[in-house]
Amino acid sequence: MGAFDDLVNLVDWVVSASDEDFQTGLAQKVALDEFMDWWILVRFAEADDSGGKNAYLYNDPAHPMWHYAP
Repeated sequence: MGAFDDLVNLVDWVVSASDEDFQTGLAQKVALDEFMDWWILVRFAEADDSGGKNAYLYNDPAHPMWHYAP
């Protein structure tokens, strides 16, 4: 297994999921509250550049769920 296989799988799913699958399945794949909190902070601070370049994702291997680590 490659070091980035889990991330590649997430990106593949995002790209290929139907609108309905994306809407119903996203909460099972990512910690939505963490992502929303980060984007609220980015918008509040007008740090758009930081939002795109300083985004770190972490997939918990014990409980597969993507987390946002600013």
